[in-house]
Parts: sequence; C-alpha cells; structure tokens
Amino acid sequence: MRICTLLAFCAIPCAAAEPGDLRKLIETAQSAAREQFELAARYLGQEDIRVYEVKQSGRKTLRTWTTYEASILEGSPYYRLVAINGKPLSEKQEAAQDRLMAHEMEYRRKTPPAERHSTDRYSTNLRHLIDYHDLTYDGEQILDGRPAWLISTRLKSSAPKPAKYEDLLLAADSSHWIDQETGAILRWRLVMKKSLHSWTVGSIDEKIVMLLSNTGGKPVFVPRQMSARVPQEDGTLRETVQSFSNYKRFEADSSVTFDPK
Repeated sequence: MRICTLLAFCAIPCAAAEPGDLRKLIETAQSAAREQFELAARYLGQEDIRVYEVKQSGRKTLRTWTTYEASILEGSPYYRLVAINGKPLSEKQEAAQDRLMAHEMEYRRKTPPAERHSTDRYSTNLRHLIDYHDLTYDGEQILDGRPAWLISTRLKSSAPKPAKYEDLLLAADSSHWIDQETGAILRWRLVMKKSLHSWTVGSIDEKIVMLLSNTGGKPVFVPRQMSARVPQEDGTLRETVQSFSNYKRFEADSSVTFDPK
C-alpha cells in the first residue's frame, strides 16, 4: 500500500521569532498547498517499499521488499514493479508486469482522469487541523540545515468521524515541522486515535521530505521517506517503510491522484 500525504507550500517571511497565530500559519499553508503539489507532480522516481515485523522485544524482521520505477502513463503517475527482495524480475514476472501495464493503459485511455478510481494513495485535508485540533507551538528545530517551527496538534473530542481517504487528520494527533523560509511542511508525524482504513488506534504515520530543486525560483519539495507502523492483534507491529530516490522530471502532462483540499 502506498500512502500519499499532502505537501504544503506558502510564502512566509523568515524569522527567528515564534510564528504567531498558529491557525493562520496552517491556513496560509493550506491555501498555497495546491501550488506546491503541482510543482512536485512532475517529479517521480524509484520507490523502495520494505515491510517488517517488529516483535515486542524490538527485534525487526524483513518480510517483503519490493521496488517500483515511476513514470507517467496516460497523464498520471504509474508505478511498475521492477525488483523483488533486491533482485530483478524474471522473464515470467516481467511479462506479467507488461500485461498489467497494458491493462492499465487501456483503462486510462478509456477513462477521463476525473473518473479514474484509485484508492492506494492518500492525501490529507489541512483544514481539519484548523477546525478540529488544538494547536501548540513546541519550539524550533533544524532539519537538513533548515530552521523549522514545530507545531503539535491534539484532536478535539468534537471532531467528526473520519470517512474519506483525505480524513487522516480527523483520526489522529499530529506534529508538523514547518520550514521558516518557505512554509513547506518538512516533516510530519501522526499518531492515530481512531481506526481508519488499514490504520488502528496507536498506529504511527510519518513523512519526511527533501528539497529537490527550484522551479522558477520556487522550492520543490518531494518525499524522501514515508513510514507506517501499525499494531497487530498478536502484539507485534507491522512497519512499512517507503524510500524514494533517482527523481526525474517528466515533461509530459501529469495529473495528481487526489487534489489537495
């Protein structure tokens, strides 16, 4: 399962002081998020997904390891399986991937982008932080040499029940590291308080981004690593770690799976 979260961008003056109105800070990031999301949409790369079983003792065992190469297929990102457990696919497995890709291409050619079904990528609605969370400023931290404000949030008891793929922030407390220069969310961490989709109470979802390049003088931030840790009934944890590398800029028109809200 791939988990996609929203990258936020806004123009906030660099300052060493506290950020002031925290809801205004989130609101500004929310209003400018679409711009950053579109800037990063053309950049895709290799995606490495490793799934571990973590015992109560902390011992971690690798269960599956798959590698995907990203490209643009009929206007949208497509992730083709290229390796299993670090080894290239066999001829039989390559043929199976060819069939899957051909089937997906045919589907996309016949289906307008707005009508395509995709439930394996997630986005978040930052507005939920403003409406249904208590916000706290927890000081400054340096991430990859960039000063960031750390904002923690606690879900209010009045928050409605999460129902959609964009409703992660209606199910979790969260922490957000916000770049002081650009307003981009450099890192976030969610701790689930309500069950939602594959997440159970106590699950942790985390994302770290990196500065890839500047487009027209505007920074472009892309995922470096995403992870999800989900408690299992037998007391173990299932930890999924997605790492990203070898980013390329695709010139073909592309569209995002979920529009930022």
